[in-house]
Amino acid sequence: MTFKEYIAMRTASALETSYFQPEGNSALAVYNKSLFANLRHECKGLYQDIKYVANQPVLSCEIGDLLALVVTVPLFPFFVMSRAYCRSSTAEKALRKDWEFDSIEAKK
Repeated sequence: MTFKEYIAMRTASALETSYFQPEGNSALAVYNKSLFANLRHECKGLYQDIKYVANQPVLSCEIGDLLALVVTVPLFPFFVMSRAYCRSSTAEKALRKDWEFDSIEAKK
């Protein structure tokens, strides 16, 4: 069984369950999402992170948080792209590991 066939089989079986969310954070959901969907998800996440730090009272923030805010805002597109890429590649690695393990188990 090829990796693509394995993904199709896992996706079909996952869609039959009530707990699988195609827009969720599982490795299978992330792998099956489009690039635009992953970028949109990361934009929302990074925006929430920035908003959390920006809404803190200045006296309770550490200097590292404020410096991170100054660096993150101008580099927002770069951070979104890198987070989306890392998330997608991590999902693919996890699925490939499962595929290899299932292939070994099937041969036994």
